[in-house]
Amino acid sequence: MPREGFPGEMLTVQNVETANELSPEDKRRDNRDKLIYPMQQLAHGVMQSFFSTYLNNLMTLVYIFPIGVAGFVEAMGQALGWVVGPVSGAMIDRFSFKKSKYWPWIIIGSIGGATCWVVIFILPAFVSDPTRMVIPVAIIILVRAMLEGPDIAVGNILYARLARDGKLRSYLAMWGKIGRDGM
Repeated sequence: MPREGFPGEMLTVQNVETANELSPEDKRRDNRDKLIYPMQQLAHGVMQSFFSTYLNNLMTLVYIFPIGVAGFVEAMGQALGWVVGPVSGAMIDRFSFKKSKYWPWIIIGSIGGATCWVVIFILPAFVSDPTRMVIPVAIIILVRAMLEGPDIAVGNILYARLARDGKLRSYLAMWGKIGRDGM
């Protein structure tokens, strides 16, 4: 009989039962990850819904970006996000930290993105003429798109890894929807 995990393995009841059993360490990791995914989705959704809603007004009314420049910066941020997402996923798959595989990436993405949002929104209070900050703010917006890539990629990786059965898939999809769209 072929050994488990090899191509061409015949699926028997015994193989399926063995494959479905998890060690206590794997069960603990899965339970921890079941908490990470909803928290990450909810935090990312709150950040996106609050800050991105007001970003266009901030760029055009406070920093006095020309409308075309504001649109270009937003489009470049989105395009950068499309590139950074898959690259972040590949990095996360290949690199792991000593204590954890996903937490450091969530921390890098969440804290980095949140810091960029905060800097963008509080900068006008510390500068006498915010219109002179157009280029630095545009750069911060692009850096934010790059820093949030690992955070988003971790959410996608965790969902794919955790969603093994229908009930759990529904639970995770619910939290993904709440994080993305609100209640």
